[in-house]
Amino acid sequence: MFQIHVDGYDLLCLPNGPPPLYEKYAKRARLAEEIGLDDPHGPIAFLAVRRGAGWPFLTLALRYHATGLSVLPGALLIPETSTLFVGAGHRIFAYDLSAPARLWEEELPSPLWAWARSGDAVLMRAERGLSAWDLRGGKQWSRTLETPWDYWVEDGVVHLDEMGEESAFPL
Repeated sequence: MFQIHVDGYDLLCLPNGPPPLYEKYAKRARLAEEIGLDDPHGPIAFLAVRRGAGWPFLTLALRYHATGLSVLPGALLIPETSTLFVGAGHRIFAYDLSAPARLWEEELPSPLWAWARSGDAVLMRAERGLSAWDLRGGKQWSRTLETPWDYWVEDGVVHLDEMGEESAFPL
């Protein structure tokens, strides 16, 4: 298991199954979510969040469908708003860690590739789209894209290269 420390939070992560202490973690968590575990196909991503040395207060076990090396679970923590963005496969979520509570869930038409932060925006890159949220999990915009595509942000402007065609718009 990987433990990632971010500004007072510890994220405990496993991309391929829950840890041996899973049941104890889930039992002690204030919010324990199991999503898609009844489906027998695909790996289970595990994520737990804690502050300090105690038991995690949030656990998430999420079955996802991996279609290649680019489809891996991902998470992005925004410490100043206590907001966690997480996803695997075609499902993404946002959590308010101060409650803890799930803010929303979204089903993607194509798999999640990565999360990124750019200033006051959270960007989600999927195989066929790019979306943005504010730092508290409020959706700002979403674009459906054709592969291959890439993007970069410079001075508050999103630059897209979609199948060789370049465009730009405010973040």
